Amino acid sequence: MAKENALYGLNYDKARSVSARQQAMINNEYMSDVTFVVGPSKQRLYAHKLILVTASEYFYTMFNSSFIEATQKEVVLQDDDPEVFLTILRLVYGAKVEITDDNIRAIYDSLQKLMLTEFTQPLSDFLMSKVVDRDSAMKIFRENGHYNLLPVDEECMHYIQNNPLYYFAREELNTLDSDRLETIFRAKQINCTEDQLEHVLRAWAEANPDNDIKQLSELLGFRKRSFYSHKLPIWINGKEAIRRENCVFLASPSNIPLSWYGFGMNIKTKTEFISVNICIKRADGTQLINSNFNFINTCIQDMQILDLMFEEILLEPGVWYKLYITAPPEAGFTYTGEKMCVLNDTIKIEFGNTIRAKEYQVISHLWTKCSAHFEGIRVATVKRESSPLERSASEVAKEVISIVQLTRIVETTMAQENPNSGLDYRTDDCLVARQERLVDNEFFSDVTFIVGPEKRRIHAHKLYLVTASEYFYTMFCGNFVEAHQSEVVLEDVDPEVFLTVLRLIYGAKVTITYANIRDTFDYLQRYLLTDFMQPLSEFLTDQLTANNAAAVMAVFQANGRYKFRAVDAGCLHLIQNNPLYFFDDDAFVALDEARLRMILESRYINCTDEQMDLAVQAWANVHPNSDTNDLRKLVKETKRSFYAHQMPVIAHLDYNKNNNRHYEEQFVMELKSYKPLSLYGLGVYVTSKTHRSITVRVSQDNVKINNHVYEIKDKCTHGVQILDLMFEEIVLLPNKPCKISFSTFPQYEENVLSYGGKIIHDSIKLDIQSHNRSIAIAHLWAKHADCKLKMAKTETLPCCYH
Repeated sequence: MAKENALYGLNYDKARSVSARQQAMINNEYMSDVTFVVGPSKQRLYAHKLILVTASEYFYTMFNSSFIEATQKEVVLQDDDPEVFLTILRLVYGAKVEITDDNIRAIYDSLQKLMLTEFTQPLSDFLMSKVVDRDSAMKIFRENGHYNLLPVDEECMHYIQNNPLYYFAREELNTLDSDRLETIFRAKQINCTEDQLEHVLRAWAEANPDNDIKQLSELLGFRKRSFYSHKLPIWINGKEAIRRENCVFLASPSNIPLSWYGFGMNIKTKTEFISVNICIKRADGTQLINSNFNFINTCIQDMQILDLMFEEILLEPGVWYKLYITAPPEAGFTYTGEKMCVLNDTIKIEFGNTIRAKEYQVISHLWTKCSAHFEGIRVATVKRESSPLERSASEVAKEVISIVQLTRIVETTMAQENPNSGLDYRTDDCLVARQERLVDNEFFSDVTFIVGPEKRRIHAHKLYLVTASEYFYTMFCGNFVEAHQSEVVLEDVDPEVFLTVLRLIYGAKVTITYANIRDTFDYLQRYLLTDFMQPLSEFLTDQLTANNAAAVMAVFQANGRYKFRAVDAGCLHLIQNNPLYFFDDDAFVALDEARLRMILESRYINCTDEQMDLAVQAWANVHPNSDTNDLRKLVKETKRSFYAHQMPVIAHLDYNKNNNRHYEEQFVMELKSYKPLSLYGLGVYVTSKTHRSITVRVSQDNVKINNHVYEIKDKCTHGVQILDLMFEEIVLLPNKPCKISFSTFPQYEENVLSYGGKIIHDSIKLDIQSHNRSIAIAHLWAKHADCKLKMAKTETLPCCYH
């Protein structure tokens, strides 16, 4: 028996979202136009044809053809399980379902039978949740042979491609059927050689003698593959020989583990067969790998590179490993000193004493990757093209399939004659596309709107409308006359805007512009359709560009009407990042007071209170009738911090006295890390007794980009203070010097000087140099431009860690 009892009605107080209201329609008599009588127990389950026909061509054919079910109120499914069928309905209506080992096969088979293959994602999620480590991956991969769920194969294949030799050495591999083995062989990237794959095929064939391996063998021969890891070339300098034990020392000083899968070995020998043994041990003597590699020598006269691939070894940071190589004596090994290196921004490897073969470097490259690269090189598993019968595991009756094909022909003809009639299932179709085609479509329509002065007829479906809006729910289910009519007149409504609203309800794409956003918003508000505002919010957000202050301010001001939180957040992020740039734009003083107040209330912003007060004064000059006392009080009393990271500068400081010359010294700041860094200000040491103003000039490529004078207000009468000098955002690009110069007024006798300095950070490398002593920098105010200072954990960036 089904656990859920049939419902009746739609409670807007309990179901506050569109998805919740759609789920409330599951097994609900309200607006139901078909009842399924399921199983031997004849369990009655209520449904809605409109939902079913857009979800599945099986139901589309059943209710829109010559089948007897097309005209009946009840459909008998005597052989179906009520619990499974109710689960299918829950999937179709967008509800969550519980997938277990006990029900997954029955649900999958029912989805296939009813041609509901678009609803298998929960099954994929369930299987992927069981892939918790490398040992479970092969088990789930074999189990997925029945379901052929692509996301599951991709997840499992990621483990197999990453460390294939681990799986090839297990007996479990021989329990795979030929289709599963073919999926592995079709991988475009895998960390093993062709010879190792051929060895796997021979071993599998011996364990499965009844299988024909001709197709698999041909696949191995013609499929082009590469390794599922990064090739790190090894660079070498120097030729001094050091006689030590026959090994290579290597270690990863990076702060993340490094996966090692193999290496390329230079070798030259005249023997027909090449046999190489490698042994890898930890520094404590623990053996990790001891493998023999046998090759047919195809280049007797020339040097060749052999890739030796083995099971994954996890190189732990700071731990040394020994690599022993035994190769043909003709190679004539000698050794070199510590001259090998790997050039990579993320992966760092140190080498000790290294094998050399005569004048040739024995190790040419490593096959590795680290967790930072692990996700980046994932590739979609290439699946075998299956036959039409294999593609559909359903056991739909032959007459159903033939009617489906016939219906497609009739549907195409009808669509050509009347584009707004029919659903037109297509081979590359999806549920969203079919719902979109129902907009202004007579197919299954039960209400027609007569819109505008021109009385344009627009077809709709009450089921979609009542679950989307309480306005329509009341209209069609209350005591209004429209509840009993098939036509509704909307005289004062624009047909185009109303059609846009319907497209939003049906999940179709709409084009939002400045010309229609206001009317669309007003109509959505009128019809209580606030759940469908997202495209309007996205349109405004898309207009935001950091280097266009006028556009940002225009959107920020316009959003005072719409009040989209995401839009305000996007605007404020840009303004808080670079406030002095926006304060200097004419659009800033055009803001209304409510919008200005939002900026002044910011808890994080890259300007000082004095700079913010000057911005308020500029705004007040354009709005002379406004009382700015409250705004100035807000500036003064709000506790705020800079919207950037404080990065201390490590430098040698020199406190000078009796220096009578006027200082104007320059230093060069150069970013050595790969990601651009936004600089918003500097903290500098000043002697408060004598300094009255500091001028800062910034230039890149000899082009002046910033020139600002800072007045100093003494906060102490003796000693040294650190003054924060905030300016417009300066984007530091990798290896592109930025020149910053200071000049002070008046001339002073006491100062704190330095020759530059550097910051200590995990991911940001920045040098500050000066040929002459300059005013010393205490810290920088900087971050990556898209960083939000850990305000959202999902948005934490590398600059946050230092």
